[in-house]
Amino acid sequence: AVEKEPIAIIGMSGRFPDARNVEELWSLLHEGKDVIRKPHERAEWLETHTDDGRATNRSFGVVPGVDEFDPFFFELSPREAEMMDPRQRLLLQETWKALEDAGYGSKSFEGRKIGMFIGIEEGDYRLLVGSEGGVTSNHNAILAARLSYFLNLDGPNM
Repeated sequence: AVEKEPIAIIGMSGRFPDARNVEELWSLLHEGKDVIRKPHERAEWLETHTDDGRATNRSFGVVPGVDEFDPFFFELSPREAEMMDPRQRLLLQETWKALEDAGYGSKSFEGRKIGMFIGIEEGDYRLLVGSEGGVTSNHNAILAARLSYFLNLDGPNM
């Protein structure tokens, strides 16, 4: 017989359409609220970044607080943070919040071999910033390395 090892979730964080945290997500799910809509706050962007120049049939979920990022906390320049894919900024923030939720800080992992593994889909933000964004700002392979560096993790990262 195969023994199953117990799993413990010791820290959790997340940002979702119309939900700033996991608790708000559970509330939205409980209420059965549909958060997919034609967002008025992105109408101008949609009109200039769609193939046909129209935003009439574009609906999606909007993640709140994408513009609330403190680059200095994560030891980044404001210019680099501005050029970063918003998903990378959110990943940095939410990883930090998950560690806080678990009761860990940046010094908690010193002297331990801890790896950082991240799965992410390819995005097109680099197309929006063009040559303004550097390799470290919009390359998905940099995500795990950036987090490992910031947290001073001494293990593999992918």
